[in-house]
Amino acid sequence: MANPFPVSKHVAAMKGSSTLIAAQVAADMRARGIDVIDLSVGEPDFDTPEFIKQYAWEGLAKGLTKYTATAGLAEFRSAIESTGYTLEEIRDYVAAHRELRRPLQHLSGGDGTVGRAASFCRHVASLMTRDAEWKHTHARRGACATA
Repeated sequence: MANPFPVSKHVAAMKGSSTLIAAQVAADMRARGIDVIDLSVGEPDFDTPEFIKQYAWEGLAKGLTKYTATAGLAEFRSAIESTGYTLEEIRDYVAAHRELRRPLQHLSGGDGTVGRAASFCRHVASLMTRDAEWKHTHARRGACATA
């Protein structure tokens, strides 16, 4: 029986999608019993954690459904400014202190995601202020900010 949907030689010569090839490799590995997190199609292959779903619902309930300014929400920017440190300095400190990496899962205080993120930044700034070695090696303009 002839192929009811013949394709041109140009279409037949096309290579497979690298994304789908990577997804197939991950599926093959999983079939062999290897624990794989497949991000090949741009999203995780597991359900969104409950705490993230909750924050999404809170944002929807507050009407936070539009794009925000590149610099972020005013509440968050204000919290960063109040620390006396820049967001980049706070990021650097968190990057150097692995124990601070998953803040929104265990940090209390603040209202919703933005409030908790702001609370986390204030917490990190207080650690930075007390960390003598960090102050010495990352002092800005000859003097460290205080929170």
